[in-house]
Amino acid sequence: MAIFISLSLVVIQCLLRLSHLKKNSDVKNLSRYIYIILFFAIICFAAIIKSTVGSSTVTALVPFYKLFRLSEYGYMSIVDDLLIYLVPYLVAGLLIKNVFRGMSFQFAFIYGTITALIYDIPLFIINGKAFITDEYIYAGLGMMLGLCLYAYISYLVKNKSFSKHFFKYKRKQALTGLYIFIGFYMLVALLLIFDSKELSSSYGEIHFFKSSIPLPSNIEAEFIPDKESGEAQVYCPDLDMNDSRIITIAHALGIESDTVVKNEDNKSIVDNNSTLNISADGGWTYELINKNPIESDDSYSVDLNEYEIYIKNLFSNKGLGIELGNMDESTPIYNDETIIGYDLYYSTMIDSSPIRNSNGIVISIRGNKTITKIRKSDCYIKKLADVKIISQYEAYSKFISGNGAYTLFKGITSAKISSCTLCYMADASMGNYLPVWVFTCVGTDEEGNTVNFTGYVEAIG
Repeated sequence: MAIFISLSLVVIQCLLRLSHLKKNSDVKNLSRYIYIILFFAIICFAAIIKSTVGSSTVTALVPFYKLFRLSEYGYMSIVDDLLIYLVPYLVAGLLIKNVFRGMSFQFAFIYGTITALIYDIPLFIINGKAFITDEYIYAGLGMMLGLCLYAYISYLVKNKSFSKHFFKYKRKQALTGLYIFIGFYMLVALLLIFDSKELSSSYGEIHFFKSSIPLPSNIEAEFIPDKESGEAQVYCPDLDMNDSRIITIAHALGIESDTVVKNEDNKSIVDNNSTLNISADGGWTYELINKNPIESDDSYSVDLNEYEIYIKNLFSNKGLGIELGNMDESTPIYNDETIIGYDLYYSTMIDSSPIRNSNGIVISIRGNKTITKIRKSDCYIKKLADVKIISQYEAYSKFISGNGAYTLFKGITSAKISSCTLCYMADASMGNYLPVWVFTCVGTDEEGNTVNFTGYVEAIG
């Protein structure tokens, strides 16, 4: 819907420009019409590309923010941005001199920037698009570079002096360009000062438990920490629960229906035996209906191990889009004094790395491996960015020096770290999932008792 409104704005501007030319008899032949139509067709193409290529969900007010965090995004990410946001406007800039007579460098930059921004307004309002400053700077630079390329081609073709052809008022344009550069530099400096928090922590802050108990000086590692730094990903919420995706999940759960029903903010799909309800926040609940999983004449044995194997096989179906982790808790369900099933609490994983403290799943299973209910309270997630992470050794050094978090509730005299694994945890403000080094620790108090606790160090340096 939003992209159609944006394209409509482009078409309206094109028609207005054509009508203006006709009104003032400014068209000597058909070529000028063709230039104008091609120009706005390229602008439409640029808008379509932006809408089809998913941009970041995190607002980035600081210009060229990827240059400040080049180790995270990499050169190819910047190249991709140039291809998506700059190149289409560069092509349009080749034609802009034939659309707007008397065009200058400065006007081309301003026109490209404002045009890209105006056409994104429907995306801001309807789709909740994040504001990325670079998208509009690249559009302006592309339009300006396209005009410069046009001027140079004209110089080659017509054999005119390049400076005379393009810099009619050389000193005035040079001064104006200098003022724009100084103003832009000051704007960047101000944004860096007032938005330094965004640069130091682009993805929000994880709220770890802050223990007031100091770590002991005697801490040993029962493993050899890896000194090689590596790469991980940052993930963000994926709220795109379209009908096709819902049907795929329903089929993976055994629901024999392709009809998605919309109820206000929720969606559901139902057959004769079960139902799948999708909430507005992306979570979902599967529930068995019109069938009693415990029939009086059924003979079955409730075996927790068999239940686990059955559930693992079910979630190996890629249609569910869930990587099941470890079972954290099992609650037996009784009928009188007989166990008839369990409620099983599972964590989930991303690329074989566990998600801690969120995005879990509760599975109710009864009788002869009959799943009566599945509750996924959190939404799906998708990749946001590649990031460089510190090594196990650097994380270990930070942790033993007290520059980490840990769940210690009583004093201990010594501790051993048995393992260090990469996990993911949600930040407090943006809901992104960030990589965290997690230490499994065993301490000993003054009386010789064992104290288990966990340590955390953020993996993004």
